[in-house]
Amino acid sequence: MGVELALTVNSSKPKASVGLKLNGDLVINSAFNKFDFQGMTLVINAAGDPVPGGAMKIDMATHLIADLAAEGSLTLDPLTIKFDDSTLSGNAAVNHFAKPSIQFDLAVDAINLDRYLPKPADTESGAQTTSVAPPPPALALLPVQTLRDLNIEGVFKVQSLILKGLTAEEVSVKLVAKNGVLKSEQGVKKFYNGRYIGETIVDARQNTPKIIVKEQVTNINIEPLLIDLLGESPIAGVTNITAALTTRGNTVPAFKSALNGTAEFSFNDGAVTGVDVSALMKQAQAILDGDFVAAFIKGVGKTPFSKASGTAQINDGLVNNQDLIVTTPLVNVAGMGTANLVNEQIDYQLTLQRSQSRAAEEVDSKDIKNTLIPVNINGTFTEPNVSLDVKAMVMNTQKAKIDEQKEALKKKITEKIDEKLKGVAGELLKGLF
Repeated sequence: MGVELALTVNSSKPKASVGLKLNGDLVINSAFNKFDFQGMTLVINAAGDPVPGGAMKIDMATHLIADLAAEGSLTLDPLTIKFDDSTLSGNAAVNHFAKPSIQFDLAVDAINLDRYLPKPADTESGAQTTSVAPPPPALALLPVQTLRDLNIEGVFKVQSLILKGLTAEEVSVKLVAKNGVLKSEQGVKKFYNGRYIGETIVDARQNTPKIIVKEQVTNINIEPLLIDLLGESPIAGVTNITAALTTRGNTVPAFKSALNGTAEFSFNDGAVTGVDVSALMKQAQAILDGDFVAAFIKGVGKTPFSKASGTAQINDGLVNNQDLIVTTPLVNVAGMGTANLVNEQIDYQLTLQRSQSRAAEEVDSKDIKNTLIPVNINGTFTEPNVSLDVKAMVMNTQKAKIDEQKEALKKKITEKIDEKLKGVAGELLKGLF
């Protein structure tokens, strides 16, 4: 039986118009509980305020089989949907209508998801108000009951994806959800010159969801990624990161305060903005030279490095790093400290040491080649404060001088003992020093 149907629906609030056109050959069994819709095509033309971009056309072609007998089933195989500049293809099925079991294998050639996301709210009108609104309550992010009811198994692939300004190619997501546990295996083969693989498990069987995340980032160019995502980047370089994390809760504050796990990272051939090691070394040298005006020299705010690496332990939202090593052309940097994800406070210390002396004509007894220069980083994530720890630096330099004098005195005493005493008595006396 040939089917041809056309329908147009108009709305004034919101202002919108939707046109539908359905075609195909429909075969119905004698019991009227099985429908075989062959060569089915559905064209949807939508326009109006609720439609992304103001207008959209969707073309769908499929072979649809609906079986209403027993528990019921619906299959779409093959399935092709064209919309905007994207084409989705594959197959999908739903079994057991009362408690749906969903299977799918779908792929999209290219899609820009940003065009379908809500636009940022206009803050101009809000800027005119003088009252300060209280912070909104923490929103529940996971639909716990829905997760418990899910029965899904499928694979979704995207050849080219744009999301939140980020670009990715050869994206794949494998989903399995059953009995309150959702497992996702995701990967991106081409992601800012590198690749990403990860696994996420959401366990909603208890009242408080539990989340397990394992991720690995390999050879990703971090600077353009952060610029696309945030509009700016505090760090550049080729990045490798592995992380194994767990958390509990259903709000962002709860996720932060319950976050635990480990991470390992390295950045190669990059630069960090906000910490100017060269300027800090010049300040330290100025203090030792007695030029306290020059001690307040401001740098360009960037430190290039050949390699930066370290590990982190996360306990209840407190990130603890004790082994940061940064290698720069002139200065070696070691770091240790904490960053609190809950209150966004930083308590971190850097130790700088010049890897080579100043130019030969400048070298003197005050050169800081062998001096450890302490730097404190504190404040908040949005307003970090980087400062030279002058007191600790002076103490370090004075200790070095005292150690030098002690060694000189020890050498002088030993020489005197050698002159005055010989044999066993002299050796015993030298042993005291």
